[in-house]
Amino acid sequence: MCRKFLAQLREFHHIFTENGAELSVIAPSSGSVIKEFNRSFGPYPFSLYGDPKHEAYYDLGHIRMPKWKMAGMLAGGAATKRLPSFFPSEKRQKQFVTKSMRTQDVYLQGGAWIVDKDGELLYSHIDKNPMDHAPIDDMYRVLTNHRLFHMQKN
Repeated sequence: MCRKFLAQLREFHHIFTENGAELSVIAPSSGSVIKEFNRSFGPYPFSLYGDPKHEAYYDLGHIRMPKWKMAGMLAGGAATKRLPSFFPSEKRQKQFVTKSMRTQDVYLQGGAWIVDKDGELLYSHIDKNPMDHAPIDDMYRVLTNHRLFHMQKN
């Protein structure tokens, strides 16, 4: 679960609802971890679901970043001071992140999928690394175009 991407989704949740969409998040964690995450970083105006065995992630083609690549990325970011603050300053949040690094699959990359009510895939983005998330603007365009198309059709 990328807390920064989820914060963006929370901030821009209205672009989904204004376009008739329902936003749901599937995290590669158990329900208890999701509850703890929600207590530390929430609340969120959308549902968070767990996929502790990562079945949906792998079925959708998500990848695990190799450990050496992640370590190199973190080391390079730290050396050039371009790495965003990894640990939150708030105590409860910092404890959650520290624990998650030991107990969760931090190498599994996320993504974003937009599927319409008929099950048609409208958009997909699979993260290549921890900094590569679906641009909110792209998702907004897809949702708006889909809504406008259906308005013209009716």
